[in-house]
Amino acid sequence: MSTLRTLLVHILLVLCITPLWPQSGGLSFDRLNLEQGLSQGTVHCLLQDQKGFLWIGTQDGLNKYDGYGFTIFRYDREDSLSISDNWINCLFEDQIGYLWVGTLSGGLNKFDRTTGTFENY
Repeated sequence: MSTLRTLLVHILLVLCITPLWPQSGGLSFDRLNLEQGLSQGTVHCLLQDQKGFLWIGTQDGLNKYDGYGFTIFRYDREDSLSISDNWINCLFEDQIGYLWVGTLSGGLNKFDRTTGTFENY
């Protein structure tokens, strides 16, 4: 069991230090923080999608970074199509291109890029 655990740790380390964008011709940055527009400093998850956008899950919303600036998605109780919670725990993109967002207390959300809306499950 410890050999499997060691292997998993090594795989996670490789995934964590792999560049988010290709070195040749890709975007690069030294740091993304509150001064650059990140909604909150505690990051729970990261995902680079099929289009190259970086999605960052924080305790204060879902942040989409396009290489130049942030778009932040937050819960709005007046909008049933907003994300269901601001505390983002996990991110996944399926083969169709839907972004799945797991939250702390709002359940699972599916983001539809064409409409810019969320569906809560």
